[in-house]
Amino acid sequence: MVARALSLPPPQASVVGPWPPRLAAMVALALAFGCSSGSPLDGATQRDGGSEAVADAAADVAVDAQGAPGDTAETPAASALYDPERLLVVDIELPAADWDALRKQQRDMSNFLQPGCRDGPFESGFSYRKARVSVDGVALDHVGVRKKGFVGSMSESKPSLKLKFDAFTPGQLLHGVERMALNNNRQDRSFVRTCLAYQLFAQAGVPAPRCNFAHVRVNGESLGLYTHVETVKKRFLKRHFASAKGHLYEGTLSDFRPGWLATLEPKTSDTAPAHPALAQLSAALELPDDQLLPTLQQLLDLPAFLRFWAVEVLINHADGYSGNANNFFVYVAPDSGRVHFVPWGPDLAFVDHSFEGADAPSAVLCRSRLARRLYQHPQGQKQYLAALKSVADAVWDVQAIQSEIERMTQLIAPVVAHDVRTPNPALSVPKAVAAMQGWVAGRRQRIDAVLSAPPPWSYPEPERVCFTKTIQAKGTFKTTFGTQGAPNAFVTGTGTVVGSAPEGSFDVQSTGATSGYPENQPGKVAVTLVFQHPDDKQVYVVLSLLTDPANVQSGVSVALHGLLAGGGGFMATFHTVTKKVTPVAAVWSGQLTFEAASLTPGSKVEGTFETEWVALDGTP
Repeated sequence: MVARALSLPPPQASVVGPWPPRLAAMVALALAFGCSSGSPLDGATQRDGGSEAVADAAADVAVDAQGAPGDTAETPAASALYDPERLLVVDIELPAADWDALRKQQRDMSNFLQPGCRDGPFESGFSYRKARVSVDGVALDHVGVRKKGFVGSMSESKPSLKLKFDAFTPGQLLHGVERMALNNNRQDRSFVRTCLAYQLFAQAGVPAPRCNFAHVRVNGESLGLYTHVETVKKRFLKRHFASAKGHLYEGTLSDFRPGWLATLEPKTSDTAPAHPALAQLSAALELPDDQLLPTLQQLLDLPAFLRFWAVEVLINHADGYSGNANNFFVYVAPDSGRVHFVPWGPDLAFVDHSFEGADAPSAVLCRSRLARRLYQHPQGQKQYLAALKSVADAVWDVQAIQSEIERMTQLIAPVVAHDVRTPNPALSVPKAVAAMQGWVAGRRQRIDAVLSAPPPWSYPEPERVCFTKTIQAKGTFKTTFGTQGAPNAFVTGTGTVVGSAPEGSFDVQSTGATSGYPENQPGKVAVTLVFQHPDDKQVYVVLSLLTDPANVQSGVSVALHGLLAGGGGFMATFHTVTKKVTPVAAVWSGQLTFEAASLTPGSKVEGTFETEWVALDGTP
């Protein structure tokens, strides 16, 4: 756990050491690890308890009544909401107090904690607020607006949003559409990964959400560019399957493994909490090789899954089902009883990333149970590789992909230039787009290398993520804004850190300190303390606290929320000889108080913090 990783001793003399070469870069790398009086709108809220099935029952019945796909064609105006050539303008008006409460809501992450870790779906904990919403000039009153997202997309200054047009007025729709999902692109500095990924899924014949862009303004203030993604609900199912009356589930760190099935969240009003097909699929993955494929073919649309898996690998959607047992939907079709997969959340695609580490094969994703079992099966691997080649031949046209990146980038440029999430979009966005284009140019060569010589997959199957609170720490900091990433944190600021861990208390009365926009955490400001390990002079401890830029003001005290990219921050160690960065803890909860602060470069950033941390190596 954390205390073992840090080996924190009892209190001793302060330690100040030289800032070792490359530590500033390592700190940046560690950050990458990382969720009006009298108005008729006043005080109107509606709780979303994590599953919208009950609230959506009326909408589901309306869709069911329309029958099979084609019985009631989608209106041209509804189709136009997802036109990829279109940049929507969405204006949201609600009382300032409601907006402030909405943007500061956080997910309840307690089912990451022992005991009882991950024994059901994540509850959202978000409430709908009543608002007036205009989409390209078409205005509706009494629209439900709430925050959305999971760990990586949490933000107070630019929250991802869900609009539900019939939340307070039953039957109210926008061009026949009952909801909109607006993603803040917090983990995508290029802003275009999500829409490009869904395009490629669709081109490969995989049912995928439609996607375009929206300029979002709240009470007249621009929040910048959002990605507008079609929600996966009954209207989506109606377009892609013979019937929308099946069972739809969302997977968030979910898999077809014993003890994991309960984490699959029912997403329609008549979806069974635990459909037998899910348990049958889980049991099939335990069968010997000679029974595996014949059984899977009865339970799963296997060719469709192979295409889905192939696209995830092709674009390196490492945070999807095959790469992390995360960000996916499964649909049990009522006509066949077979399971189908739908992609979700590909905002980290088109970059080199693997949860198995830098040495993992670049064109194999087998972290989930189904992908792992098929890849380790001789005939299953052969079918997967054939699907990967077929999909790559069909959709990986480098020139066409590069042209689409350019088209989207030009379309969104006027809004991105003033986006509140990105401190310097004139520099960060072109850099991110160029990196993405370079990755696209070289991807097919890496795919072909795997097709020619498939590498083995011998990584251990991951356990469920489950944490224990292990460290309490509080302290002070004094530095100036704009120093994040400075060559020597002991020159740019000072601070203190005291607290307790299972092995005892610790007391460091002199640290280095920096503050500014972290390179790998867009939309956040960091306050970072660095100190030499009291027990090992070759190791430095990096303690970084993260908050939204809007909170960086004198006299502001803000609650910190974990985990990792979701809010509070991280603790890591850096070894000066091996140059290895090891993330060891994440903020679970706490308070960050700015006694003096400003986003002006060179201005004072001073204050205090009090935090509770969870270990990153905790398992049940």
